[in-house]
Amino acid sequence: MQARRRRPLGGPEWVLIGLAGITTFSVMGCSTSSYRADADSEVYRIIEEKQEEGLGQAHIFSIDRPEETARDRIRALLERNRFETLGQKLIREIDEDASPSERAEASDSESVGGEAEQDRLDEKGPWSGRTASQQAETSNREDSDSANPPQDSEETAEEAALLTLSLRDCLEIAAENSRPFQDQRERVYLTVLNLTQQRWNFGIQHLGFLSSRWIYSGKDAKGNDIQQVSVDPNYTLSKRFEQGASIALNLGASLVRTITGGGSDTDVSLLGLSMTQPLMRGSGAVASEPLTQAERDAIYAVRTFERFKKTLAVQISSDFYRVLQSLDQVDNERRNLEQLNLSLARSEALARAGRLPEFEVDQTRQQVLSARDRLIQARVTFQSSLDQFKVTLGLSPDAPVDLDRGELAGLPDPTDEALAVTKESAVRIALRTRLDLQNTRDFVVDAERKVDVAADGLRTELNLVASADVSSRRSKLGELRFDEASYRAGFDLDLPLNRLPERNSYRSALISLRAAARDATLQEDQISLDIRDSIRTLERSRESITIRKNAVDLASRRVESTKLLLEAGRVTSRDLLESQQALVDSENSLIRARVDYYVNQISLLRDLEILSIEPGGLNIQNDLDELESLTDVNPE
Repeated sequence: MQARRRRPLGGPEWVLIGLAGITTFSVMGCSTSSYRADADSEVYRIIEEKQEEGLGQAHIFSIDRPEETARDRIRALLERNRFETLGQKLIREIDEDASPSERAEASDSESVGGEAEQDRLDEKGPWSGRTASQQAETSNREDSDSANPPQDSEETAEEAALLTLSLRDCLEIAAENSRPFQDQRERVYLTVLNLTQQRWNFGIQHLGFLSSRWIYSGKDAKGNDIQQVSVDPNYTLSKRFEQGASIALNLGASLVRTITGGGSDTDVSLLGLSMTQPLMRGSGAVASEPLTQAERDAIYAVRTFERFKKTLAVQISSDFYRVLQSLDQVDNERRNLEQLNLSLARSEALARAGRLPEFEVDQTRQQVLSARDRLIQARVTFQSSLDQFKVTLGLSPDAPVDLDRGELAGLPDPTDEALAVTKESAVRIALRTRLDLQNTRDFVVDAERKVDVAADGLRTELNLVASADVSSRRSKLGELRFDEASYRAGFDLDLPLNRLPERNSYRSALISLRAAARDATLQEDQISLDIRDSIRTLERSRESITIRKNAVDLASRRVESTKLLLEAGRVTSRDLLESQQALVDSENSLIRARVDYYVNQISLLRDLEILSIEPGGLNIQNDLDELESLTDVNPE
């Protein structure tokens, strides 16, 4: 029997098969890293666009953290310190049994190693040695009282390698490690990522499919197996328009080859075109509402993140100076205890000379005990606030860090002059520039659109549909018979006979619109109230600093004069104790007032939306000239 001759594949067939194969293997070859990089590239580009649109300028944005964060570096430093402390302890034990010459050699090598380590730490910027606060703490332990036992050498060695952080360092660490900051960045990214899909939905879609089957159809009349192989490539090109229309072009084929047994080959190609155009419900701007809302949500997310950065920067700055304030109170209590110890010694000497009754000496002893208790409590408060601040920065509570006490001396010292900005001008600026208020006002516009969309759902649905299909003759793949094409056109009508869900949605949209309008007016009033209160608070803080400075000077003179009067026997020891306590209270109140003024100042700058954040981080550009120039800005 003569074998049946197989028809070779023609050019169009190879084109379809090749296109399907290339599509399949190209998709299989894409790695997950390439998808991630593609998503990041598109999202970051859109974020830059939205920053220009919503903020007027673009900033560096990324959700990727560095491979080694400050938390990691500090943890490594802590582990190294513990290891070195143990090593130093072993060296000391060995030195006890070593000869004098061996001890000298070990001392020289340790000195060289220590200098090299210090040089390496100095290259890290803030990774330096002891700070003023550490020295103050050491002085506290040495000078307070004998009830506090001296610290061992291990703790001293660990403290000597503490990391000194300035305010700028803390802001940079927060940008790397703060959990809320990272959450906000990722929220912006995810919002824009949703926008990329909405844009994709309204773009040109390319879809390719390829199916291949082995087919066994039993045996023919002569008992031969009938086996076939089919290949069905398919390519679809579609587009959804923002006015509601959609169009799709489909190019497919079906290739069947008989391998063994009787049977025939089948090659068919098909070209299809379909179109849908809403004429009433779902037509016009309402069709692109998901895209419109996604575009606006991206702007809202960018504004919210910018506002959050300023709020977090204010929080970090406030907490930073509150911790230093606690440390300053420790020093005040330590000096008070030192003065009370001197007073106690003086009282005891006067009592031995018969010039002071014993009950007044007991009063001084009691005051010394109270001062010791206050010093211990101040230390506990400082350590607790420092540990909490570490967690705020995203660090571990046991991270070996300390704050640069020199920053406290750089706090602003306001003059007696009144603020240049007025309440009225500040309110006008805030109502125009506040990013959160801009979002709230835009929510009203969104609510108005939602009403239009809900109203559109009440309309009759009438769609124009049309399609055309062209196929090839059997075994003539690619030779489409346009003269035998089939065409279809018509209308799909959905009468508004049952619109209860749509009715409820429309009524809810109307209520939501009124609620959004109320929220906008309420926020405007609240901002006006907050700005006025902030101005008044800042003025009060400025005046309070002047008053408390005078109180410190007066309390200092009172202590000195009371000491002289006590030696002359004209006052009692209680008067001296009260004057010393008044001095401590005045000093604590002064530093509290200075910190309050700084916090109120940067909070006002933030609420006026003129607190600048450096690109790529949380570093504050605190330009007070902008605050004073607000009165020169004309309201729009």
